[in-house]
Amino acid sequence: MATRKQPFSDRAHDTRLIIDICNGIKPNAPDIMLDWIPQCYSDLMYKCWNGDPSKRPTSNKLLITYDMDSKESQECIDWKKKFKTRLKRDHSLSIRMPQEKKIVYCPTGHSSNNNYINTDTGYCNLCNKEQFIQEFGIWSSGYVEIDEVIQEYQTNYQKYYNYRLQWIPYDNFQSIKHIATGGYGSVYSAILKTGIKWYWNFNKQVWEYSYIGSKVALKEINDSRNDISEFLKEVKNLMIANEWYYVTKCIGITKKPSTQNYIIVMQLHDDSLHKFLKKNFGNLRWKSKIEILHGIASGLIRLHENNLVHRDLHSGNILIKYYTGYIDSHGASITDLGLCRLENDLILKSENKSNNIYGSVPYIPPEVLRGNAFTKKGDIYSFGGIMYEIATGKQPFYDQAHDTRLIIDICNGVRQNVSGIMLDQIPQYYLDLMYKCWSGDPSERPTAEGLYDAILNFYSQFDKLSSRGQIDNNILKLKIESLSSSESHPQSCYNSRSIHTLHGLRNSLEDIKTGKSQDPNLLKSNEPTIPSVGTYNIDSKESHECIDWEKEIQNEAEKRPFSDISTLDCNSRESKEFINFINEDNITSKKIKKIKKNRLDFLKEIKKNLKSTVASESKFT
Repeated sequence: MATRKQPFSDRAHDTRLIIDICNGIKPNAPDIMLDWIPQCYSDLMYKCWNGDPSKRPTSNKLLITYDMDSKESQECIDWKKKFKTRLKRDHSLSIRMPQEKKIVYCPTGHSSNNNYINTDTGYCNLCNKEQFIQEFGIWSSGYVEIDEVIQEYQTNYQKYYNYRLQWIPYDNFQSIKHIATGGYGSVYSAILKTGIKWYWNFNKQVWEYSYIGSKVALKEINDSRNDISEFLKEVKNLMIANEWYYVTKCIGITKKPSTQNYIIVMQLHDDSLHKFLKKNFGNLRWKSKIEILHGIASGLIRLHENNLVHRDLHSGNILIKYYTGYIDSHGASITDLGLCRLENDLILKSENKSNNIYGSVPYIPPEVLRGNAFTKKGDIYSFGGIMYEIATGKQPFYDQAHDTRLIIDICNGVRQNVSGIMLDQIPQYYLDLMYKCWSGDPSERPTAEGLYDAILNFYSQFDKLSSRGQIDNNILKLKIESLSSSESHPQSCYNSRSIHTLHGLRNSLEDIKTGKSQDPNLLKSNEPTIPSVGTYNIDSKESHECIDWEKEIQNEAEKRPFSDISTLDCNSRESKEFINFINEDNITSKKIKKIKKNRLDFLKEIKKNLKSTVASESKFT
């Protein structure tokens, strides 16, 4: 329906095709049509074609996905509106649907059999490949291995059809500005003056370019000139997921003359998720939070489908793109695949436990902190930490030192609590999913696909209630947690760094706990940390009132229990609790109004209630 062609209409339906299908080959949409097929449609089509039957959607899931109230349906409606607008704006624009039996030839003699050709735009896949090959001798990165990788992706046109990896001279960048420094290097923004080659126009006999004058990100890898193999691993990981919206796209490689370090050229986003939440947490709607999580889960699916494990997933490695003041799920992308590895390779090495790992302690799963291998289920644990920050505006364990004591606590089942004042502001369904991701048993954590489905169900439920007027989709009114803006512990660190595992410290743990030996996981004086999360002015009157109020009740607030859930569908108990959470006019909402009317009177009332509670409890002790 999308292309007006039946699958594999250009191939013989023989044993070779059967073998290819069993090996995962799928029909590709012609290059020129990719921009005209809605991503929501393409996503569902490839899900139905999944080689693992258990990962294909059920008929019920298909109905839910394209229910008129669902997000996917709205995406398709929005796409249709944009398409009509574009047609009106550009009267010369047209889509040429390939004819079933018509063979088209380009001027060089290539036929459209197993090759896409568009005579109007001058596009031919084989012409692109041949032109790239002709130019191999006129550029060089200065390193044979890098040249070979670029050439491989330029000639493998059937797989990497969006655009091809390219060598970009450093003088093609201008307005270079430093953005951030991480464990492996630094990131800069820059303007790409002449763009990158898109396709060879056989009508004009010239290259057509894209990204002309666009802002891009430059990721300089420390000492990459001396460790080319590690540098190329990240490039290859990015290229595997390059056509996917939810993983940052790699468009080229360059080299910085002053350091001789190699640089990955990528799409530029507006902020990391951490910085975005720091700026916007107070104004962020729950619906937008769920959309961000949807994008991250989609990116994880893409990585895990290709047997890749990210191994360093946290809010600093999620990038956000603004869309006219509105956060769309396409705006969240996973980046920094420097530690990403094939899960099979990690499992093969799992017989030997690790003494050291790389990452940020709160996002590292307990089994890895013990020295075991990082698997896909480890990424799910890290996702739980992102859920916590999206819900509260704070990073996990922001108020504790990220030392060996915390590592021991995490391995013993300790997780960051949501303070009492915020519990009633977070849906139980959301909390249950977050704590399920944080399970100490990797087998009890959901898969990336399960995460996606749970978030989709949550979103679908949210939309349906909103359309019936049963949900107030306004900004969260009570922001005590963010207003208090408690500072991070000076020994907390959210930059990825080298961490000693419990296995590596097995002979010195007792001495570290008793203070006889210095803790090697304490921050060194020169190690950078990410500053505390704060979205409000700490000197304001409201902030001080909230801080005082929170201190008075914090010790008395009890964390409500989290049930173990086996299902996360819309009809589950957790979903019904979420409905009740939305509809109920509970005591907390009344207190919110009371705080607004007269905060001082409310504080007096809390003090009085606390005193009476303590007095009544003392009678029984």
